Amino acid sequence: MAADYARFRAILETAARQITPEYFSLPVAGQTDEIVRERHFCAELYHQLRIFFKAGRFDLLLGAEIDKSGHPIIDMNVVPDLIVHEAGTMNRNLCIIEVKPISGATEGFHKDIRTLRRFAADFAYHASVLLVFGSHPDGDSRIRAKLGIEVASLRAAGITVLWLSEAQGPLVELT
Repeated sequence: MAADYARFRAILETAARQITPEYFSLPVAGQTDEIVRERHFCAELYHQLRIFFKAGRFDLLLGAEIDKSGHPIIDMNVVPDLIVHEAGTMNRNLCIIEVKPISGATEGFHKDIRTLRRFAADFAYHASVLLVFGSHPDGDSRIRAKLGIEVASLRAAGITVLWLSEAQGPLVELT
């Protein structure tokens, strides 16, 4: 799984660099300020990832917003933003990704952290990623404040925090 995850991380990095400004923040008719919409960003991230999955013949399934309510093993009513796994088995659960805008509510960050913890600890997901997107002058400290827990503690729980601070920019891992 480690080799698969390394390949996936490289694909994720490349896909994130393809997200153009109109998916990073959304222009709105009749309004001068753009808005940030998590679902809009996630849809484009999913699209970019699918392009690279097809080109690289990655043999795991990329799923977007797959509702887990009623799942016979995953006893949570959650809808992860993205999952990479072999559907129909619990043997190759590679990665779960929750996405949050940097402007998102603190409780939303906490909910996603709880989800990521459970998938890593109880459902054998090899990796859990919290991907934060958006710019802010105090971005790093703002993210850390919203997390409500030290990044090292998250890493110990198998959760990686990545930050995409600008459209078509690099993913930065918080350490």
